[in-house]
Amino acid sequence: MMKQIWLVLAFCTVCAVMLVPQAQSQESVRLEYKYTPGELLRYKMQFDATLNVQGAEGGQSLEMPMRMAGVMRQKTNRVLPSGDAEIVISFESMRMQMENQIHEMPVKQLPAMTFVVTKSGQVRSASIPGTNFSAPFSSEMFTPGGFGNYVFLPTTELRVGDTWTQDISNIPGFGTIRSTGKLISTNTNIGKYRVAAFRQSVSGSLAMGMPMALSTQEGTGGLPGVDAKGAFLGDGTVYFSVEQGRLIRTTGTIDMQLNVSVPKTSQLPSGANAAVTMAITYDMFLLPPVKTK
Repeated sequence: MMKQIWLVLAFCTVCAVMLVPQAQSQESVRLEYKYTPGELLRYKMQFDATLNVQGAEGGQSLEMPMRMAGVMRQKTNRVLPSGDAEIVISFESMRMQMENQIHEMPVKQLPAMTFVVTKSGQVRSASIPGTNFSAPFSSEMFTPGGFGNYVFLPTTELRVGDTWTQDISNIPGFGTIRSTGKLISTNTNIGKYRVAAFRQSVSGSLAMGMPMALSTQEGTGGLPGVDAKGAFLGDGTVYFSVEQGRLIRTTGTIDMQLNVSVPKTSQLPSGANAAVTMAITYDMFLLPPVKTK
């Protein structure tokens, strides 16, 4: 039972995280993506969380640290005549560690998502190939810096110290999200990259139904109709390469409060409900290109 709860929470963490300086310059910058057909970007992701679960396993309270680490892939399938791009987000690997045990996540069971996005990062639509899931998006701005790891970009040129606020809606699984950003540098070095850096704070609600089955080492344990509802607050720093038009790194914290409901199944005749709080720190950064022979 607890392993099922952790799998659900792991999925929520990635979906709500992947939701967030140094020398300063007064030059203005425009933050927008540059897409190349066939280009593959790989990001290393790590999440450290402290979970407190109330109500699981007969009402007992549990507190447990958890670490998730993995590699996310972002591939540009094509650039459309309009200049929009079709990109696919998927996972190459994902590992979860808790109670001194390491669990390999069933990445083949996690859905790849296809986004149609503009050069400025506006998401036109999202879909999961092979399923009936398809969702149009409003004209408001956000970009997928990960599977649900949303990095909200402004629509105008900025100088250091400029701020912006956006309310984003119509994102599957989320209510309205408020994002507040502040540009803190246009001339920061992250490894070999010269980047712009900005702070980003986000808050909102989420309500996710997960009808897919998740496989474990013990076999495929169905989790039909699992629901997770709650709210989150996040604060982080985003490093973005203006020259290359891509996300280089994002780090920060997220606090979440969730109510998780698991329906009755043959493996869980009574079903389960749990109130969960999560304190999360995260770090995601661009990996070097894979060398081909």
